[in-house]
Amino acid sequence: QSSDLRDRIPIIKVPVNIIHGKCDEIMNFANARYLADNLLNADLEIVGDAGHFLVHSNPKIIVESIKNLQRKVC
Repeated sequence: QSSDLRDRIPIIKVPVNIIHGKCDEIMNFANARYLADNLLNADLEIVGDAGHFLVHSNPKIIVESIKNLQRKVC
């Protein structure tokens, strides 16, 4: 069962990093693009050689993204 929560996107005010693997076969890139376009303060990073499980295949990219987000909010 899926839930459509798009109507709640405007209430999200915190900075968000969206990291999407270009080779992701589970989540469509259009979803990441939609979030990046509709969240108030979002950055979208596309990882060209990665699939869905970025935290396992590209942990350094995830760590750097978290550090960048931390610098943005602190």
